[in-house]
Amino acid sequence: MKKFITIMIATIIAVSGINVSADNVLIKDTTAKVYVNGNLLTFDQNPIEINDNLLVPMRKILEAFGAELIWDDYNQAVLTTLYNEDKTFFRGALLSIGSKTAYVNDKTVEMNVAPVLYMGTTMIPLRFIAENFNLKVDWNEQENAAYITKLEEPARQEEKILQSDGTLYIGEFKMIGDVPFPDGFGRTYSSDGSLNFMGYTGESVYYYYFFSNNFVSEIGFAIKGELYYGIDFFDYSKTINGMGYMNGPATFFWENGNMQYQGNLTNGAFEGAGKSYDENGTLRYDGNFKYGLYNGLGKLYDENGNWSMTAYFVDGKVQSIINQA
Repeated sequence: MKKFITIMIATIIAVSGINVSADNVLIKDTTAKVYVNGNLLTFDQNPIEINDNLLVPMRKILEAFGAELIWDDYNQAVLTTLYNEDKTFFRGALLSIGSKTAYVNDKTVEMNVAPVLYMGTTMIPLRFIAENFNLKVDWNEQENAAYITKLEEPARQEEKILQSDGTLYIGEFKMIGDVPFPDGFGRTYSSDGSLNFMGYTGESVYYYYFFSNNFVSEIGFAIKGELYYGIDFFDYSKTINGMGYMNGPATFFWENGNMQYQGNLTNGAFEGAGKSYDENGTLRYDGNFKYGLYNGLGKLYDENGNWSMTAYFVDGKVQSIINQA
C-alpha cells in the first residue's frame, strides 16, 4: 500500500509540472514571460518557481544588459560583472549553486532562495537581480510577465587621491581623521592617464579588474583578503595588489582563450585537486598537483579527451599505474 501511495504522489507531481531536485528542493515549472527594455526574451529553459520565488536564467537576463559571466565549474559558482563604457560604475557578484549567500560589490547579501542548476541552466531569484543590479521589475499579473528596465546609476561622492605609488585614485572613500582613504568603488590611473585598476575595496569583499593598455589583464575576487577566484591573462606569477601570490580556487586560460587549468592554487602554483587542459581546450589530466606538477592520484586523457590511464604520480612522473585503457 505504501508503495502504491508513493507512486501516486510521484505521478501527481509529474503531471502538475513540479520537479524535485537532487537536494529535495521542489521546483515548479512556470510559463512566466520576461521582457527586457520592452523586448520579450526567449529561453532554452523557462523561469521556475521555488517556495513562491520566481527564478530566471541568469546568463540570458544579465547579458541582455551587457553583463559578462564566468562559470566556475570547479566550485559550481558564477561570477558576473557589469560596467559601462567609461567605467564610471561597476557591479560584480559571486553566487554559488545551493548557497543563499552571495557576494555583491563589497557586501555580503543573503537571498530568500539559493540559485539552482536546473536542466543545465543557472537559475537565480529575479528579486536578487532587481535589488543588486539596479534594475526595475514590474510584474503584470494578467500577462504573467515581468518587465525589466535598467535604472540610472545613483550619483556617488568621489574623491581624487594621489597615492604613494604615483597613481591617481578616483572613487568612493572614507575619512580617517582629516585624510581620505579609498573605500568602495573606484579606479586608479597611471601618470600617463591610462586606467590600470577598477573595482571595489572593502573590509569583507574585494572585487577588481586590472588593465594593461586598456585591455583587461587580470580579474580577481577576494573575500576577507583571501583570493577566491583569479584570472591573470598575462603573468601567472605576479602578485595581486600587494596581497601576495594567488591562493585558493582559480582558473587560467591559454592565450587563445581556451581553459588551461582549473583548480586550487598555493602561492601561485597548481596544488591540490585540479584539471589541466591543452591549448585546444581538451582535458588531459584530472587529479592532484603539488608545486605545479602531477602528484598523487590522477587520471590521464589522450589528445581526444578519452581516458587513457589512472595512475599514482610523483613530481610529474608516473610512479605506478592503477588502471589503463
